[in-house]
Amino acid sequence: MRTPEVDAILVRAEALASGWNHAGPAVEHVLIATLEEPQARKILRDAGGDVDALQRDLVPLVRYLVVNVRPNLAPWIETIEAKTNRGGSATTPGMLLAEILAATHSAAVMVVLQRVRRVDVLNVVAHGIVKAETSPLPRAWLVRGGSEKPGGRYRVVMHDDMYTTYGVVTEIVVARFDKSKAEAAELAARAHADGRVVVGTYPLKVASKKVAQATAFARALGYPLRLSVEPDD
Repeated sequence: MRTPEVDAILVRAEALASGWNHAGPAVEHVLIATLEEPQARKILRDAGGDVDALQRDLVPLVRYLVVNVRPNLAPWIETIEAKTNRGGSATTPGMLLAEILAATHSAAVMVVLQRVRRVDVLNVVAHGIVKAETSPLPRAWLVRGGSEKPGGRYRVVMHDDMYTTYGVVTEIVVARFDKSKAEAAELAARAHADGRVVVGTYPLKVASKKVAQATAFARALGYPLRLSVEPDD
């Protein structure tokens, strides 16, 4: 199941391959078509990418250097749909972009990855977090002018996403939040079922440090795991 925007991207990829006299559309043609799609363009910008510069550099690369062998994109698209259609949701341009950037065998994709980190794209797709936003504190609380309360307690909330693996989640919960493997497994399952779960309650300084350490660990592995801090009131 795909959104109409993804269908349009795939049609555009076919047209690009045909117009450039290539044997058929490949991942590279889908990439170029995705760079033209408004939702995907915004995601790339939010992830720190210069979309116009990417288009300027990638179009000639794909047009003149792509191997002229007819690929079979159908299994790749089916795999993407199977991965992204969890819970009945349709594959969106952002989800498609995330999977394109996993195709590291492509020289065109590697050009993108030299300028934009896939994990930053995943952060935008999974959580709507633009690259410049680094605070673990929720935006709504910051806007209200929230400040630390003396002796106050703060919840660390772990948010579910379709990209961070179960193994990484449980490893982080055990290592950074002092839970047993059984507790970590239960928390991971609850996050998956409910979309979020409280993994612990701490003073603000401790909560922020744990979130920073856990987030850095996940990012180093290329995962967009999101943790936030909320007042426990």
